[in-house]
Amino acid sequence: MITKKEILFKYDLKEHSFKHIIKKFKIKPVYNDGYKNYYEEYDIIEFIKKYSIKKKWDKNEIEILKKCYPKGGFKECEKLLNRKNRDIKAKAYSLNIFLNNEIKHEIYRKSMINREKLKSQKDFKILHEDLRNLEDKIVCYFLGFMWADGHITNNRISMVLLKNDMLTIKNLISKYGKWNFFPYEEKYMGFKVYCKPFFDFLIENDFHIKSKVPPIKILSKIPKDNICYFFRGFFDGDGSFSLNYKRKSVLFSVTGPYDYDWLFVTKIFDDLGIKFTIRNIKKTKSSFSQVRINRLKDTTKLSNFIYNNGDWEFIGLERKFNRAFINEDRVI
Repeated sequence: MITKKEILFKYDLKEHSFKHIIKKFKIKPVYNDGYKNYYEEYDIIEFIKKYSIKKKWDKNEIEILKKCYPKGGFKECEKLLNRKNRDIKAKAYSLNIFLNNEIKHEIYRKSMINREKLKSQKDFKILHEDLRNLEDKIVCYFLGFMWADGHITNNRISMVLLKNDMLTIKNLISKYGKWNFFPYEEKYMGFKVYCKPFFDFLIENDFHIKSKVPPIKILSKIPKDNICYFFRGFFDGDGSFSLNYKRKSVLFSVTGPYDYDWLFVTKIFDDLGIKFTIRNIKKTKSSFSQVRINRLKDTTKLSNFIYNNGDWEFIGLERKFNRAFINEDRVI
């Protein structure tokens, strides 16, 4: 027989847990000496077996926890202590024992990869081999747009645009498989897709660090005749044609991170004989850099380059194509 106080101490139970046991299992004391109730320990053991409640931690177990938990987490400790992970986590937390940051990040990374692998097996299937065919004009355009506005993380490829712009993209890429398009807020629309081979192709070509490095790798692989389609997609995403009524001109600018390496853009401009300026701008809440073209004859040269002398081919955003070819007579 065992008293309530001995039960609480031996099995590391709280007062409310003990009351819950007594009520749930309708356990009655087998003896009362006038001061204390005595219970049959067998009843308590049955409850412990059913709910996997362990007895009080001893010094040896705590030493094992201190040694193994920071390096291996609860999974490593489960094997050595024969305790449930919730008990191990709770005890570690109570003793201020935590995972090393490096181990924690590695465990998180592996869990995310496994989770995304499962998601990638859903029905969001795309023709990743076709999307790596750089002889395809639409693929080169799409990769340019991805460099501007795409996001890739954990095998997921995604993008969010204004609704009408995304509908244009949808019409272009739907032939490459099944994409998961979704509405985003009131004016926007996006897509996301899970595809490890295409994701690896994007990683291989620096799309995961596109805000830090220029697209040198992917441009080196695109055939010369298709370079203009990559820039068309990139400028549709990050570029802007605007009207300057005072100068009777169409201005162009492309915007990126502060101190960005614009050599891949300026080299094209130099080859085309286009005059441009580069500005690094710092504001209170943001900072960015811009390459700007201020003369109509120079924006015309650029427009002829990215749109094949006005042959749009229905590849790209129509609103930007229309603005790129506004001539001087129409600039009032």
